[in-house]
Amino acid sequence: MQPVDTEKLRELLGESSFWANIEVRPSVTSTNAIFAENAAQLPTGSVLIADHQTVGRGRFDRSWVDTPGRGLATSALLRPSRPMSEWGWLPLLVGLAVDLGTCKLAGDQRSRISLKWPNDVLIDGRKICGILCQVSGDALICGWGINVLGWPENVPAERANCLADAGLPTDRTAISAAVLMALEDLYLAWENGEDMRERYLRICDTLGRKVKVLLDAERPGAFTLGKAVDVTIEGNLVVETDAGLETFSAGDVIHLR
Repeated sequence: MQPVDTEKLRELLGESSFWANIEVRPSVTSTNAIFAENAAQLPTGSVLIADHQTVGRGRFDRSWVDTPGRGLATSALLRPSRPMSEWGWLPLLVGLAVDLGTCKLAGDQRSRISLKWPNDVLIDGRKICGILCQVSGDALICGWGINVLGWPENVPAERANCLADAGLPTDRTAISAAVLMALEDLYLAWENGEDMRERYLRICDTLGRKVKVLLDAERPGAFTLGKAVDVTIEGNLVVETDAGLETFSAGDVIHLR
């Protein structure tokens, strides 16, 4: 599988792209960790892409151990002008960008792709992407890892999918360009004050579903059952339970049939 072609990627993004500082490496410890260590020196719009991470992390500090050449890890550094109290929307927008970018490449297969709150991108109901955003000083580092030819060994097969197995395009350069272009559009709209809730609600497949919200990765018995009915202006999930409405700012959501 060919790695990301930096020059081709810049060509696809265009001369006026927000992503002006792009670096591609074959293997890194963690794209997020490298950016966190160097955030003070990096301009906004910096991007680091790698075919392999040796110590990637996911939500709830889970390890994200991929196999060389089978995944695509990306981190983008942003310096939002909006108050940090409003940055909670950005992890959701990264998920939305991966969803929109993947749908763009999928063509007439796009109906198989869905977005689960907060930012899990699924193909045929199985996860293809892990997302982790972290604050570093005045910057937000947005990281995502897409399963291209396979998925991390520590993820059960019944929960994971990859672009190749789904029969979707696996060109890493095209994938990177599609996601980055979608994220640029969403981020700049958010920076300019647009309420992103309506865009998110149009795409999120969790709304209207019966769900199980896992509250603690270490305690499988700690969960809430109900129907997902809304996403607040802060990006939190609202679930209608037997006891009334409950709001969640974080958690793993399982769609129940």
